[in-house]
Amino acid sequence: MRQRTILITGAAGAVGGNLTSKILSLNKKNGGQNSLHLLIKPSSDTWRISNLLSQTTVHSVDLTNYQELLRVFEKANPDLIINCASYKKHPADQSSKSQALFNNPQSILNLLEASKIFPPKMFIHIGSCLEYGRINKLSTNEQYQEDKQCQPKIFRGALKNIETTLIKQYCEEFNLPVNIIRTSNVYGPFEQPDRLIPTIIKNIAKGIPIRLTVNKTYRDFIYVDDLTEGIIQLAGKEEFKGEIFNICSGQLNSNHQVLEIIKKTLQKEPQILKEPHLGTVADNSIYPISILKAKSLLNWSPKHSLEDGIQKTCLWFLETGLNLPAYS
Repeated sequence: MRQRTILITGAAGAVGGNLTSKILSLNKKNGGQNSLHLLIKPSSDTWRISNLLSQTTVHSVDLTNYQELLRVFEKANPDLIINCASYKKHPADQSSKSQALFNNPQSILNLLEASKIFPPKMFIHIGSCLEYGRINKLSTNEQYQEDKQCQPKIFRGALKNIETTLIKQYCEEFNLPVNIIRTSNVYGPFEQPDRLIPTIIKNIAKGIPIRLTVNKTYRDFIYVDDLTEGIIQLAGKEEFKGEIFNICSGQLNSNHQVLEIIKKTLQKEPQILKEPHLGTVADNSIYPISILKAKSLLNWSPKHSLEDGIQKTCLWFLETGLNLPAYS
């Protein structure tokens, strides 16, 4: 990555935090080429990146506050923007859905408007494969490519697709250099504590019983280092504008396969509760994703198999994660 002024939004989250760490590592390797600005919501807990903040310029700003955001753009004048900010859970009730419906599209709108005034050379937005919709059985050869018409079946997918629609419109009308990465189930260090893989690792390590879904749930799991590498690869391709890339593993694995790998890695038998977890629409959906476009145009492909990624994740939890308050 050549010398740039980079602005990362949502830097306190799992993806944003790992991306921050990766760019700082590249800085160290390449002699400190990039000036890194982190935009962090005032209410966010920075536990993931607390040891990295001194190496960056931190802006405590809510993306829904347009005037404050403009001041950040004026000060930083970024030529690369990477938007990792997102509502971190699946909104379940009217109140949380209403809040997400305001926050997410408003945040994107403000970033796009600010980019009109202080144009970057590249703007990367992290979307979601939930935008495509789902199939309900595994016996199909269909894989979702980037040009598939989106028919999201859950609220979070619809929300992310609203963001994509806004971005496409601004790319068309204002010629903004925005590209979208659609990713899947990202796992690895600093993942949200209540998600599948951290929960299984923590429960097995501490002898806490595990509740599994009734049916095998299949997902595309991507190790976070593979995602951040995809982001870096796209950031170096300034010829792209208005493109969408699936950055996923391209493989479907069940929650039961994940459990078996973790069990094998930790060398410890889990306690399984008889009463199953019934799951949600999101839990029982299948999203087979094609990554051919990213392989062809970005020269990117995932380096970690599910087993490799989970082994690294387990090691991180045993050495670091389980000692952090977030996973206690």
